[in-house]
Amino acid sequence: MCQWITKSIKVMREKRGQTVVELALILPIFLLLLFSMIEFGRVLYIMQMMQFASREGARVGVVNTSDTVVVEKIVNNLSGYMGAGCTVAYSSGTDEQGRNMVIATISSLNAGIDNVIVKISPDAVTRQTGDDLMVRINHSLDIFSPLMEQILPNPYPIDALIYMKVE
Repeated sequence: MCQWITKSIKVMREKRGQTVVELALILPIFLLLLFSMIEFGRVLYIMQMMQFASREGARVGVVNTSDTVVVEKIVNNLSGYMGAGCTVAYSSGTDEQGRNMVIATISSLNAGIDNVIVKISPDAVTRQTGDDLMVRINHSLDIFSPLMEQILPNPYPIDALIYMKVE
């Protein structure tokens, strides 16, 4: 009986080094896959958040005549991603169809995000009942996981586009 216990202890001591080697081989691959899954979930979450924010902005825009109210609604919906204390810079331009367009650039110093661009076409001045209101949010999301950098472009472009009829 004593010999069997001694043999068992000896075998366990010999396998201890094997376990460490197996862990050293498997752990980096496991961590790479784990962080890639977390990164993929983060990308999907932000895509859904941008889509929801553009939809909510369009809902406000089809019944309200002010573009600043639309942008405020979008900023409120993106507050979970961008944090508090966002700044908005407004400019104007024209879209592909020659209509006047409002361009708002949203940045957040707290979260280090400075490239969320909101485009609203047509602008509040030229918007009429029956027009198609376009609300588009563009954002370039930085990818952190090394494996996801090989699969997705870095930065990953997110484009949320919604059309609704003005009431």
